[in-house]
Amino acid sequence: MSTLLEAEALSVGYKVQEPILSQINFRLKVGSFVGLFGANGTGKSTLLRTLGGFLPVLSGKLQLEQKKLKDYSNQEKARKIALVFTERIQPPYLTVYEAIKMGRMPYTSWTHSLSLADEKAIQKAIERCNVAHLTHKELANLSDGEYQKVMIARALAQDCPLMLLDEPTAFLDIQHKKNVFKLLANIVKETPTAVVLSTHDLTFCMNYCNQAWLIDAQKKFITYESVHSELIDELLQQICPD
Repeated sequence: MSTLLEAEALSVGYKVQEPILSQINFRLKVGSFVGLFGANGTGKSTLLRTLGGFLPVLSGKLQLEQKKLKDYSNQEKARKIALVFTERIQPPYLTVYEAIKMGRMPYTSWTHSLSLADEKAIQKAIERCNVAHLTHKELANLSDGEYQKVMIARALAQDCPLMLLDEPTAFLDIQHKKNVFKLLANIVKETPTAVVLSTHDLTFCMNYCNQAWLIDAQKKFITYESVHSELIDELLQQICPD
């Protein structure tokens, strides 16, 4: 598999501060399903927002498909990177179908009229995420589990090779957590996609992810090229040292 996203000596943070994380090195390939771990406040969200182009790189190299991320236009980035954040978007009366349709905005004209290809991408995302029965409901009336599936459907409709998710299972019960991990694992297997999600759910990562990234207690960035049962104890020790 070719390298999709690559970082070398990457530093991330906010320009008014010292870097939150430094010396980040990785090569992310299509077919990767990465669990990103670390205690609260270690910089997981900052890293994801930088990888998604919402925050500028402080120093080092960050390339998407062998091109510097900063050299992409906003529309180009929106065709390459789909993001799912924890915060709810709840414009008044927005329906599930309308929310998923927003995933096609990078491909539509200024009138936002949908082509046949757009309609097919939306329908495929709805079917894959099993949310057809929700399409006429308003986002504000969804449960947390339903909402996350809809946001993943919107990201799928965006048809990007890279999907970044910031703690998508944070407020879900066990069954909904499993459903989200299983859905994302199937997306990676069945489409030319790479997925990175920040999470505290170590067990689900072991069952569904094929790689792990860790920000340890000293804010060192560590990559693991495989996920296995022995890794769970190591991750716990690194996140919560005695």
